[in-house]
Amino acid sequence: MPTSHHDNTTRKGNETARRISDRRFRILIVEDDELIRTLIKALLSTALPAATFVEVEGNTDAVKALDDGRFDLITTDYMH
Repeated sequence: MPTSHHDNTTRKGNETARRISDRRFRILIVEDDELIRTLIKALLSTALPAATFVEVEGNTDAVKALDDGRFDLITTDYMH
């Protein structure tokens, strides 16, 4: 039985999601509220179980973390 366009699209989407979840992303979480940091990490860990997380409370520590290495994603609540 031939596969439909929807089946092919779904299969490609699943393969892409698996490849992304297997990548070892480095993620910097900049957040002064510990509970929010924990929630962000929990949510991202679900989608990206192989990710490495660096958590800092403020901008000074974020700059130090950036000096120490490269990140694939940075989350921050910084407002100017």
